[in-house]
Amino acid sequence: MRPATVSESSRRHSPVFRRRRFFKGRTSDDTRTEDKDIVWFTPAGREMTDTDWETVFARSLMVHLNGRVITEPGLRGLPVTDDSFLLLFNAHSQALTFTVPEGLDPWWAVEVDTAILHTEFRPLIKCGSEVEVEDRSLFVLRGHRQD
Repeated sequence: MRPATVSESSRRHSPVFRRRRFFKGRTSDDTRTEDKDIVWFTPAGREMTDTDWETVFARSLMVHLNGRVITEPGLRGLPVTDDSFLLLFNAHSQALTFTVPEGLDPWWAVEVDTAILHTEFRPLIKCGSEVEVEDRSLFVLRGHRQD
């Protein structure tokens, strides 16, 4: 399967990619990372601050899309939940090492790696692990709660 096919399939079948409203950055007064609908991380796995956006590495970052805090209801008015996704963007001219942030899903499966032509089996990636992302590429991980 070519990466675009996997990406298109995920986008079509995952509510987290089909939101009708823009992300809020959090869902309540609680600011814990796991409660936010979207969180931006540095390649080191640290939540980005305002000053981080002005640094050189800001062209390479991670975005966590939380499927458990989708605020808008589904078509029938029922709550919507989904898997969470972690998108690793490397716009740098060299491969970079990213650290999967702690405090999110404990395990992550590779959904898309735009640096390879064919999706191949890869073992689950544990929170806190390092992942090498090739230059000018995107790496998409799907969260898994079970050990």
